[in-house]
Amino acid sequence: MKISKNWLSRYLTHDLTDEQLNHALTFSGIEVEATLEMPRLPEELISAKVVTASPIEGSDHLKLCMVDANDPEGLIQVVCGAANCRSGMMVVLARIGAVLGDLTIKKAKLRGVESFGMLCSEREIGLSDEHGGIIELPSDTPIGVSANELFGLPDTVFELEITPDRSDLLGYIGIARDLSANLGLPLKLPEIKEITAFAKETLPLKLRIDEPTLCPRYTARLFSDVVIAPSPLWLQVDLIKSGLRPISNVVDITNFVMLEQGHPLHAFDYDKLLKENSDDEGPAVIVRKARPDESFHALNKKDYQLREIDMVIADGQNPSALAGVMGSSGSAISPETTRIVLESAAFNPSSIRRTSYHHKITSDSSYRFERHLSPEKTIVTSLRATELLIDFAQAKVASELIDPYPLVDKAKYVALRPAYFERLIGYPMDVE
Repeated sequence: MKISKNWLSRYLTHDLTDEQLNHALTFSGIEVEATLEMPRLPEELISAKVVTASPIEGSDHLKLCMVDANDPEGLIQVVCGAANCRSGMMVVLARIGAVLGDLTIKKAKLRGVESFGMLCSEREIGLSDEHGGIIELPSDTPIGVSANELFGLPDTVFELEITPDRSDLLGYIGIARDLSANLGLPLKLPEIKEITAFAKETLPLKLRIDEPTLCPRYTARLFSDVVIAPSPLWLQVDLIKSGLRPISNVVDITNFVMLEQGHPLHAFDYDKLLKENSDDEGPAVIVRKARPDESFHALNKKDYQLREIDMVIADGQNPSALAGVMGSSGSAISPETTRIVLESAAFNPSSIRRTSYHHKITSDSSYRFERHLSPEKTIVTSLRATELLIDFAQAKVASELIDPYPLVDKAKYVALRPAYFERLIGYPMDVE
């Protein structure tokens, strides 16, 4: 599990150095396996716009790009070989003089064409190992913005190992809360807003839990008028630093909330879900065990033959997800998606562990569900994602929360003497 120091600082007010934070994490029982410093980039790296990108004669991949970087002398000529380079895109330009590790950007000549800079990939600026193409910034990014401002640099990424008994530390907020308690630092939590506006027309959905011992709680919220688009740059950068690839605003929001709250979510394309019966008003979501000889085509593009002990999230006919592990390609969010079902659930950790191990599928979702997550967290997680879907996917809430909760997790009370509390913790207990 990777965490960004800058992202953590949104929830924890501190001025800790990297070494001090490493020490604090370790003495909170969180093993720090590695740290990655992401230093400040040279000021010669700025946002720019590719005005034209023309093929260079005699080359099968090089393009001559004229780049607008608000330079008083006009457009800058840059030769680029990235497959995704095209006219009109916003990019990160490294101007002459920039030093990126062992590479110093100089005036160069490729295929006889002069180049006065470089268009950068994520690997070249140290953001990730991705180098399949140059960075494409959102189209509304202003020209001339420092790369440090764009990517929240400098920063440090800590790679952590969370023990199975500390599921409360599987998200940024849990880690911030633990450090706040240990170090006496102020905790800043995002406000979870209640839903006040709904779509004019509600969407129907049949939701049923057939295996309550394996899925004590499963909530669903429906959305309409969803617009699939790239996520805001800050959200994309947060995911990249935490080891995930941005996909689209809806998928990125579910991943962002998972990392923040420590509780996974999943989004289904509502229109790809099937009815259970022909006369049903809408599609179905059924939590059940796999049927004999049932197969599953996962998001990783692999097919799996399911066992009858595997738990699935099915529509009225077929598995739409391997519960708590991975979704199906058949119900995945696509650029054409306009209506979605947002899942926030709790599963039996042993069931998730058996399924993940048998099918050799490890995901960020299974990593968390294997460590036992509280059913009570499903509501907060769903509300947080709802707020972001409204803000960044133009979604309209098209249903009340559907929340069958067959096995209510009753509150547990622990008797504790105030004198023992004070001796153990170090300060008096507020008996009120």
